[in-house]
Amino acid sequence: MTESPEAHCSPHMQAFISKEVNHPCKKWIHEVIASRRETERVKLRTPEFVLLPDVEINKRKPTEIRRWRPAVQSFHWLAVATDTDLRTLRDLKGGHVPMLQSLYLKTCQRIHEEMGVDPSQIIAYVHYPPSVYQLHVHFKHVAGGHDTLRLHPLPTIINNLTIDPEYYSKSHIQLPVYAHTGLYTALLKNLEPNDSNQTKL
Repeated sequence: MTESPEAHCSPHMQAFISKEVNHPCKKWIHEVIASRRETERVKLRTPEFVLLPDVEINKRKPTEIRRWRPAVQSFHWLAVATDTDLRTLRDLKGGHVPMLQSLYLKTCQRIHEEMGVDPSQIIAYVHYPPSVYQLHVHFKHVAGGHDTLRLHPLPTIINNLTIDPEYYSKSHIQLPVYAHTGLYTALLKNLEPNDSNQTKL
């Protein structure tokens, strides 16, 4: 489906996002920001972001983790923005570019120091739609597995915001959506009966 700026700002979509933000199983990310969880695993904390290994990866079954991949290629770190008004890619403006640049450089440096991975071998990206509605950036090895349908590379985000500070608030964004989910329902309510955007990816 394609989400227009108007659809994103609609009461249906904003109600869906508010519900997601307040869902009990999604509260972990705000507990990380508030230093009430995962404090011993934090790699870097700044006024603008918190960096730590993916909190959710420890919940996966051993069979879900590709054991054959070298450890240096298996890391998955998250840089979580501390500004709770930044929920998704849509909330980013040109004024956030310095923060994003700092987040990118400092995280790549920290990964290089701890993992020995050259920054050229690190991919940084944001998912849209996200699984958790608090802006966070994924950092993984380029050889790792990636959800390419939702992936927006951080350098591209920075570039787009440099060209147009309102880029993501004005863009039509194509996104994969599972049928019969809350997101699907919220988007569907903003489409006309014969709208071609109802085509599911």
